[in-house]
Amino acid sequence: YDFPASEPPQFIDFESGMPSGWDVANPSLWYQTSSQKHEGSYSIGVDGSGNSIYDGVLTDVSFTDGSIQGWVKSVYTNYGAPSLYVRASDNSGSSPTIQNGYFLYPYVNRFTLRSIQGGAITVLTPTPYYPGGYLGNKWWNMKLEISGNLLMAWISQTSTFTALPQLSADISTVSPVHTSGFAGFSARTGMGSLYDSFFDAMTVTPKPSTTSEFIDFESGMPSEWDVANPNLWYQTSSQKHEGSYSIGVDGTGSSTYDGVLTDLAFTDGSIQGWVKSVYTDYGAPSLYVRASDNSGSNPT
Repeated sequence: YDFPASEPPQFIDFESGMPSGWDVANPSLWYQTSSQKHEGSYSIGVDGSGNSIYDGVLTDVSFTDGSIQGWVKSVYTNYGAPSLYVRASDNSGSSPTIQNGYFLYPYVNRFTLRSIQGGAITVLTPTPYYPGGYLGNKWWNMKLEISGNLLMAWISQTSTFTALPQLSADISTVSPVHTSGFAGFSARTGMGSLYDSFFDAMTVTPKPSTTSEFIDFESGMPSEWDVANPNLWYQTSSQKHEGSYSIGVDGTGSSTYDGVLTDLAFTDGSIQGWVKSVYTDYGAPSLYVRASDNSGSNPT
């Protein structure tokens, strides 16, 4: 059972400019502006007439799993490419400035997920997401999230996202896999002042590391668990996947779905384990989350 503790997100509205603790490549190119903003009074822009590189910013938030979300805009259609990064590092000032990590990349009329390894870029999603029309001179609500080896992106022009991401990729297809790093963003410069890009209302959310509890049933069913019809549940050595014992339920019972609730309640988390039904059709050994009311009725 994995259950993360809550950890508040960090919201950056740029009303006081670029946070002082952030690692900013070519800081002279970044500026606070009131003429291009999505909300509040200010946003952060980058001068498109810079050094013809992807000038990067690393926040001071480093994580293994987490997300960065915010509103981005490139004035010109093709070249701004305001991107979001996770597990990013080495903001070295070369082209591009951020040398390692994973990023959501908008260009012309499409979005892709990409990996950067020592400055070398690999497209992780050969099939891009096309929202319809050109991307330039529009505010886009972008969210990039990483969990384990799964990289996901949501894209919207409203304040809400769809339940499922528009893009997803397995980062393990490109070696080496970056296991941690900073949330960040970048945009292309060196194209002229008409190619400025802007960022506003950013939220960085580290996903806290999870704690786990392992139950091997070597000592039977844990006494603190809520077991419906406990006389039907038994420890057995004749049917086991590993160790010396498993827990079985007697199929000759009262024709209900007899339930067991552990002592672990959570909002977000998971349950994983090995299950087996001896008879092909009817055993239906099932796993539950956010479960309650083990009342003894059908199903319990």
